[in-house]
Amino acid sequence: MASSYPSFPYLITVKENIPELVKEFVNYLEKHLQDRLYADTPKPLGLATGRTMLPIYSELVNRL
Repeated sequence: MASSYPSFPYLITVKENIPELVKEFVNYLEKHLQDRLYADTPKPLGLATGRTMLPIYSELVNRL
């Protein structure tokens, strides 16, 4: 299920469970990181720390 709001610049996606959400977010993050890597002027990216992000970082590392 996805909802979009005309005045909001992003698509809000609701997933049934955490593994689905993690996979969807990592798909987006991986694409974003690849785009930045090949940009003419790549810039550092700040990522959150803490336990909340562990499933996301684990999935991202698994793809490397």
